[in-house]
Amino acid sequence: MGGKFVNLRIHTSDKVYPDLRKEFTVMGTPTVLFLDANGGEIDRIVGFGGEKDEYFQKVKDYAAGKNTLKALLADFVGKEGDVDANFSMAQKYGDRYETAKAVPYYEKVLELDPDDTKGHKVEASYQVALNQARANQYVEPLKAFIATNPDEKYLVNSYSTLASVYQRKKETDNMVAVWEEALEKFPENARVNYSFASAIFRGRVEDHYDRALELNAKVKTLDPEMEMASNYNLISYYTNTKNTDKLIETFEGLIAKDPEAGGLMSYYAQTINAQKIESHYDRGIEMAQKAVEINEKAASSWYTLAQLYEKKGEKDKAIEAVKKALEFREGYKAYQTFLEKLEGTN
Repeated sequence: MGGKFVNLRIHTSDKVYPDLRKEFTVMGTPTVLFLDANGGEIDRIVGFGGEKDEYFQKVKDYAAGKNTLKALLADFVGKEGDVDANFSMAQKYGDRYETAKAVPYYEKVLELDPDDTKGHKVEASYQVALNQARANQYVEPLKAFIATNPDEKYLVNSYSTLASVYQRKKETDNMVAVWEEALEKFPENARVNYSFASAIFRGRVEDHYDRALELNAKVKTLDPEMEMASNYNLISYYTNTKNTDKLIETFEGLIAKDPEAGGLMSYYAQTINAQKIESHYDRGIEMAQKAVEINEKAASSWYTLAQLYEKKGEKDKAIEAVKKALEFREGYKAYQTFLEKLEGTN
C-alpha cells in the first residue's frame, strides 16, 4: 500500500485541527479518513475497539475499495426495497457514528420486513428507539423495547440511555427507578452497578449517596479491572461532600499506582484548582508540570498550571504557562481572556 498513499496525522492540538474537524465533520478521535486523489471521502474509521487485527483488516479492505461507504452506496442503487441492503447501509452509517443517516435505513428494514424473516428486527428496533431517546428525549419507544427484549447485549445500554434522559430532564425519581430496575435484572453486572453509582454522584442526588457507595464498593469485587473507574466515582463523591482529606487521599493512591498517568495528573491539578485547596496548590503545580512533561501539547494542563501559578501570586510564570496553552489551542477565548487579565495586572 505504501506507494499509493500519502499519510498525514493531525493532532487535536494542531492549529489546523478545528478547521479540518469542521470541514470533515469529525465526531471524535481517533478518526481515520480515507480520501481519494481529489480530496473526496472514500470512507472513515471512527474509534478503536482494541482489536488490532480486525482494525488492520478494515484498513486493508478500505485501501482495496472493499466494504467502503462509496462502494456500498454504488451497490445500493436499485436495491432500495431490499432488506439486507438497507440493513448494511444502516450499519455502515452507524459505524461512522452518523446516526441521523443510519436511522432511516433501520426504519426501512422494519417497514420492509415486519415479520422479521431476515432477523434484523431487534437490532433495527433498538437503534430507532435509542435515537428517539437521545435525539428527541422521547422515551416511549425505548421503554417498549426494554419491555419486550430480554437480551442483556441491548438492555444494559437501553437502561443507561433511558436513565440519562431522565437525568437530563431532572426527573431524578424516574432516573433512580430505571437504574433499580436494571440492577434487579443484572445484579452482578459491574457496569450497571458503576453507572448507577456514577449517576447518583454526578447528579448530586444526596439522599441516595449511601446507596451509591454500596454499589460502588461492589464494582471492584465484580470486576477488579474497574477499580480505577470506581475510584473516579469516589472522587466525585468526595468533591460533592467537600471531604478534602479523602479526596486528596484517593488521588494520591491512584497516582502511586500509575505514576506516569498524565491525564490523571492533569485531573488532580484541575480538581485542586477548582476546589481552591490552598494547602495543595504546590502539589497541583507539580502535577500539572508532570502532565505537560508527558504531553507537551495538553493545552488544558498548561491552562491549569497558569491558574495555579496565578493563585500563588507568580504572575510571570502564569503568563508563560497560558501562552503555552494558546500555542496548542490558538485563539481559545478562555485562555486569551485569562492572559489579558494577567497582562493587565502586571
